[in-house]
Amino acid sequence: MRNMKKISYIVVATAVFLAASFTVTVIKKPFTWQKEVSLNMEFAGLKPIMGASSTWAGVRGTATFIRGVARGVDTLIASLNSSGIMNLTTYPSTTSGTNKFRLTTNALNITNDATATNPAYSRNFQICVGSLLAMEVYLNSAANPTGAGVVIVWQPKLFDSTLSSSANIQCSFGTIAGLGTSANGKTGMVCKWNTATPFDGATTGPIQGRIMAFDDTTNGQINVIGLAALNGTLACTGANDQYTLGYIANKASPYNTTAKWGWNDTPYASGNFIRWCAVLDSNTTNAGIFSTSASTTGYWVNDGVSNANIPSGYPTGAAVDTLITNEAPSAGALPGAAINFPSTGTAAPACPF
Repeated sequence: MRNMKKISYIVVATAVFLAASFTVTVIKKPFTWQKEVSLNMEFAGLKPIMGASSTWAGVRGTATFIRGVARGVDTLIASLNSSGIMNLTTYPSTTSGTNKFRLTTNALNITNDATATNPAYSRNFQICVGSLLAMEVYLNSAANPTGAGVVIVWQPKLFDSTLSSSANIQCSFGTIAGLGTSANGKTGMVCKWNTATPFDGATTGPIQGRIMAFDDTTNGQINVIGLAALNGTLACTGANDQYTLGYIANKASPYNTTAKWGWNDTPYASGNFIRWCAVLDSNTTNAGIFSTSASTTGYWVNDGVSNANIPSGYPTGAAVDTLITNEAPSAGALPGAAINFPSTGTAAPACPF
């Protein structure tokens, strides 16, 4: 009975963080001109930093998403480990309200986008909402998940009925390999999605996305590269726009951050990642700098700051340029098709148990 209570608590907690964390701004409207007044980032020890200015909405969105997913997955794995069910060979289907869950130990090879491996994960924790499969988490050990890493796939709409798209998102965690010299060998995450229409049903919005974040413990920084393809035109003259974003944030107070971004008419190349549409090197807002010391301005300090004029104590503009050069090609591998649940190979499977 005690174990059952623990398991029921896990399911309830899981549903709560999925609804609260996995359907955050970056899923609904991550890359738009809407005004964003603040952001909270807390990934791998990074404390809250804030940003203001409509130009930098993507910084807020990606940071919120990274924090929500990382904290949510950490919470779930810790709960699974403390409950004791990860020590079992299997855990049969159990119902908690409208949710059902189970643990299986049939090995299944899943591609981990962070580690660039295809391990046979020994454990698959599944959650169904109503009659549909809503989430799968693949790992080998909840006590030490860093070896083969962790892969999670979920459908946000099943946890947030206000969303329109029933597409899935996949995030991979582990020691990064094969994704560029800045990131390789560091702990990080890669998330991606492909949806026919924006998650919030907007006329113009992101339909493909890929975000990579990694913890640079040597320099005490978090590095982020993001790319989104839109189903329309917001800034450029072509049929569709692409939004690109790269930034580095210090993990120590006052959490200074330096960011660069760009709009692109066509699929970007490493030389035009931060351009303004068709004109190379024409984005006059780069770089943007952020710091918790600038509390009266919502922690947004300034933008249009040249590399030579970025103040001491901030990640350098050259470091952000290097991050983009090293990681942009890998970060730009947008998914060309809808994300499927690994156990079924389909995007919207019925609950299998």
